[in-house]
Amino acid sequence: RDHVFAPRLSGWTPYGTLEMAGPMLFQLAQRQCESACDIGAGNGRLAAWLSRAWGMQVEAYDIFLPAHPEFDNIQLFDGRQLPQPDKSTDCAIFSFVLHHCRHFEAQRALLREAARISRKFIFIA
Repeated sequence: RDHVFAPRLSGWTPYGTLEMAGPMLFQLAQRQCESACDIGAGNGRLAAWLSRAWGMQVEAYDIFLPAHPEFDNIQLFDGRQLPQPDKSTDCAIFSFVLHHCRHFEAQRALLREAARISRKFIFIA
């Protein structure tokens, strides 16, 4: 657990979505990804944690900008097409996102975008 939830972040106790995404984070830790795209980042908690705990280069996107962001650079996107080049990140991450899509076509569009931008893996929690 200390390998995934790095103790070097003094005073930071993972909670909420980080705890629920634990199995995904264990897999991510084993894959040695250096960059990630957090799709549907919400307030940016996961993006902030990956950046601070593991030093990953993280891009975070959502269809709304949060009122109280936990990550400094959450970018807006239209919910279908990510403004990133092909194969530009090691992994794409959906952390409790796809169930918010009202239609299967929106889920399919997001999954295709994740496959387009990801060099290695797509993680879904």
